[in-house]
Amino acid sequence: MKILLLTAFFITSSLTFASSDIDNITCALETKRVGGNMSKGKAQQVFQLTIVGENVFRLKSYRGHFFDKGYRATSGGRGSVVELVANGDRGYQIRSRTYLSLDFSELQDDVTTGGYPGAGSPPTRINNYSCMINYPKELSDVTRQEVVYDFNL
Repeated sequence: MKILLLTAFFITSSLTFASSDIDNITCALETKRVGGNMSKGKAQQVFQLTIVGENVFRLKSYRGHFFDKGYRATSGGRGSVVELVANGDRGYQIRSRTYLSLDFSELQDDVTTGGYPGAGSPPTRINNYSCMINYPKELSDVTRQEVVYDFNL
């Protein structure tokens, strides 16, 4: 019983983090996968998680066009408040099908939608993002090419 409790404590403590070290976690789209096919979407979409409290972040999404200066917010208002919920080896669960890795380096967003009656099931659609802690630039001031370079996409 002691071993079980110690294991549970160790797992729980390893999934928390020092929020004082993190101001934001910024994730830029690396690849889109539809079924088994990969497509390029390099830095087309960016998620930014800004710290609000311990394990609580404000999530905003941005979209960047290839030649435009600056990203435009696609989430309304101030974004949504989310809690990073530890989910074992998968990392942190942000939304029902969105996961952030334990080291905050990758985010995976399953954007598969429902099919139509008689059409069968739709292909699985998964977007993979490369993430960075404390991205120093304001997203409204950078180009998509700069984000591709900064995130090594």
